[in-house]
Amino acid sequence: MCCRVLLFLFFIGISSMASSQPISTQKDEPIEETNSAVTPGVDAEGEKDKVIYSSEQIKYLVDEQKVLLYGGARAVYGTVSIEAETLIFDLRKKEIIALGHPVLYDGDQTIYGKKMRYELETGYGEVVEGRTAIEKGWFEGKKTRKVGKNILEIEGGKFTTCDRKPPHYFFAARRMKVYQDDMVITEPLIMYVGNVPVFFVPYWFFPIKKGRHSGFLIPKIGTDSYDGRYVKNLSYFLVLNDYSDIHFSFDILEKKGLRSGVEGVYVVKPYLEGRISGAYIDETQTNRKRWRVQASHRQNLGKKTDLRARADFQSDVDYEVDYNENRIVQLNRRLESYLSLTKTWSGAGVNLVANRTHNLDSDQISQLLPRASFNLSNRRIFESTPGESVRWYNRLRASFSTLMVNSREGKEGEYVDRRAADTRLNLSMPVTILGHLNVSPRLGFQETVYGRDTTSSSLPWRHHYTAAVAINTTLYGLSRFGVGPLERFRHVLKPSISYSYSPAVKDTFYYVPGIGGVAAANSFRASIGNDFQAKLGRGEGSSILNLASLDISGSYDLRRTGRRLSDIASYLRVRPVEPLEFDMRMSHNPYERKLTMLSATARLNLAPRGSALSRIFGGALAGNYVRNIADRSRDTYQVWGRVDFRPTDKWHVVYSQRYDVNDRKLIEQSVRVSRDLHAWEGQFEWQTFGDRWRYDVRISMKAIPEIKLGKGLFGIFLP
Repeated sequence: MCCRVLLFLFFIGISSMASSQPISTQKDEPIEETNSAVTPGVDAEGEKDKVIYSSEQIKYLVDEQKVLLYGGARAVYGTVSIEAETLIFDLRKKEIIALGHPVLYDGDQTIYGKKMRYELETGYGEVVEGRTAIEKGWFEGKKTRKVGKNILEIEGGKFTTCDRKPPHYFFAARRMKVYQDDMVITEPLIMYVGNVPVFFVPYWFFPIKKGRHSGFLIPKIGTDSYDGRYVKNLSYFLVLNDYSDIHFSFDILEKKGLRSGVEGVYVVKPYLEGRISGAYIDETQTNRKRWRVQASHRQNLGKKTDLRARADFQSDVDYEVDYNENRIVQLNRRLESYLSLTKTWSGAGVNLVANRTHNLDSDQISQLLPRASFNLSNRRIFESTPGESVRWYNRLRASFSTLMVNSREGKEGEYVDRRAADTRLNLSMPVTILGHLNVSPRLGFQETVYGRDTTSSSLPWRHHYTAAVAINTTLYGLSRFGVGPLERFRHVLKPSISYSYSPAVKDTFYYVPGIGGVAAANSFRASIGNDFQAKLGRGEGSSILNLASLDISGSYDLRRTGRRLSDIASYLRVRPVEPLEFDMRMSHNPYERKLTMLSATARLNLAPRGSALSRIFGGALAGNYVRNIADRSRDTYQVWGRVDFRPTDKWHVVYSQRYDVNDRKLIEQSVRVSRDLHAWEGQFEWQTFGDRWRYDVRISMKAIPEIKLGKGLFGIFLP
């Protein structure tokens, strides 16, 4: 194969080719030439094998078969470009040697160095004191060799994501192997902060690939009151393709043993997505085998048809409390699994569901096997003709639904089966009279057939209807004066009254989930809503402030023989100024004229939004008080708060707590202190929840968050 690059091939061919011009055989003959190109031999690939070069001066060394380019030398070969003060073309070795601040450009990769050697045929080479940028930082090396496509070997290598000189930190290794856009393998690895070594491992690797990629994840190391010392999330993330991946994990727990887990995720938008996960542990202290399996799936089958599924099972009722650090998940005491198929079209829908719900507190299991429903949304029965006036019957509206349920409830081995089919039709005709009164009469019909009732009758029917009417309006009152920047005050009054009637039905039917029971009604209900507002400013720049609102409601039951009036419920919301919020709910007995229930919540935002103070200080203080007049032992009084403090651009402190005033003890509290270390971020976190506690110290690299130093690295000093 002919030499692809070097100029001097031209002179090799002189002895065997006719030439019309004599040439000089002087070894160091300067030729004043600033730009040229050579295509050696017959090139079937055309421009690919052409070398384009430029320099201030060119010398040909005939005997040594070398060409020297001096002063701003530059050579381009395909996608590779080399710039240096001096370039030496060696014909025999088919390589280029670059001296004097050389820079090599290969595609989107740039390598700087003190001296370079580049093999033209293989594309391999070597750089002395080289430096190159990657996606997440910089690599330096005493000697850097390119040994394969996108593969570098580095001797005396350093890596950092810090752009300062000298860097705040760096990793050093005797040997490094860099797989570009993939990972770095080192042996050994020493981490330096400044010039002080702080961490050593004999072998290490970490990812530098863009986007999703397979690799090991850095574990979480810490201590808590339940697990003792632990190493959690010792895991490997495996990318199968652009649509799915698998996550294998292990937790090493001092008091519990080894907990293993696996999670698979798949996403093909917008057609389907889902995940499946499982975890298992054989506890060393209790010899209990504990596990949990979860799965979810959503799929668009086309033509407005959706398939959804969820599975959630665990070995015992306390598994999530013991092994999930998410407090919201810990407080969730229900496991739900279901399979749902839904088809919708204009104003209607069909749904088929199989469901299983496990109440972890009562150990009750509820199952729907299956539940099928059809719904027709509220719509006009008779549409009006365009251009004609609206008649009274054009206001008639109707909605329709039917539901079939096959349920099973009870504890394991003690199930009770119940079945029913329910059909409902609702008619309404909303109108406005006298220009301000909104009147909404409504008539509802319900037919339900059961598998059996409490008297063991076969296929008993329940017929029921409801008639109701509601009247409401909105009134406005505007003041003629203002106070300070408040131009005017406005009172919005929203009175409403309704009446409903439904006959009594014999109480011989079982409760079926989704259908429920029916109750006789012959009652009035009234409510008054009050909004107190203020107008701030004038013209287009004015705004409305909601200062307070007060809602009052009650009912009058004609079926009762005495004390037909219900308790009067009221809800007060006050927002006098932006940082302060106050809510209060009350219930009064109108006959005994006394308070029966009181609930009050106050909240103070420590820094108004958008203020200068909010940039360095924030948070909120709040308290909740609930008083139960009938049973004072059920009174609750709690105070909670959060303080967010940024004394400088680098420091961030967050403290939160919740305190039970009745029991005089802290329910939970946490402290998090973080410090921006330019390329790194340091964080200390301490949490308590009930009798449990945990703390963690972590230093993480911003550019590569997978790399972090946890408390476990300093375990010799910390408990």
